[in-house]
Amino acid sequence: MDDIYNNIIKEPSTSEELIDVFNNNVKNGEDWILSLLRLISVWTLPSENYLGVEYKYLILGEALDWLSLANRLSLGVKEYIDEKELENLLVKGKLPDRFLTEDFKTLLGPIKYGYYLNYWYGVVIEEAIQNSIEKDVRKRHIALCFQDNEDLSEQVFEQLYGINRKTLVRIFMNELNKNDHANMCTTELTEFTYWLHKLRINKWDPARVASDTKRGILELESLNIYSY
Repeated sequence: MDDIYNNIIKEPSTSEELIDVFNNNVKNGEDWILSLLRLISVWTLPSENYLGVEYKYLILGEALDWLSLANRLSLGVKEYIDEKELENLLVKGKLPDRFLTEDFKTLLGPIKYGYYLNYWYGVVIEEAIQNSIEKDVRKRHIALCFQDNEDLSEQVFEQLYGINRKTLVRIFMNELNKNDHANMCTTELTEFTYWLHKLRINKWDPARVASDTKRGILELESLNIYSY
């Protein structure tokens, strides 16, 4: 099957041709997760509009949202995929138990795996760091008898990035030449998180960056979420 994909990408090819190969392989009984990862390894579209839905796979040109891509690619073969396995992948990022996790990097290839790691550290871990800090801030508020329903994002952002969230959103949206600072779509929020990650690692000393990153990893591990 690798040869089939390689033959396609040596010629002028479209995403539709690649998806056709993937769909046929899955329908003919090939393990869907292996075929899916091989397809992702040769996928080139950074974004697309499919059936009226906007998909953004490459965040700020650097980070691969592979689960969003997996969701899009699986649409044509859902009836051939175990429902629970697909749900575990798309919702929890969990690969089927039979899959050897050490093969993940090999199947994606070095470039796509690098993009995957950018997303893992820049979006997944960054969100985990924010959540962990918010828990600590909320604990302090409760200890001081403040209400537990407050939005603490401004305090979290000031602690983590040294600037309040409102200001950071304005800077980020201006860089993207967007005018609506108040209403970011899901893709823009993901891009914002990745942008914040880059801001943080460039702002603080390596020891603090490593400490915050470790904090995010531990937060994810407490939820049984790991990288590949």
